[in-house]
Amino acid sequence: MGILPMSTPGDRSWYRGEAQRLRDRAAAIKNGDPWRDSHLRLARAYERMADVLEDDRRRRATGAGQRP
Repeated sequence: MGILPMSTPGDRSWYRGEAQRLRDRAAAIKNGDPWRDSHLRLARAYERMADVLEDDRRRRATGAGQRP
């Protein structure tokens, strides 16, 4: 598993890439349901993190949620 560079904590593409890599690894696991399931759970968590970062980026771009 790659390590998140400290210079890009808000890089949603990194989280999406890691999620895809984990799904690929899960697909390759033939005899290990718990191991495969843990990869898939972590992939979903990375996808949720990317979604949160994307929502935050959109809010900042549109000024939504800012006080008048």
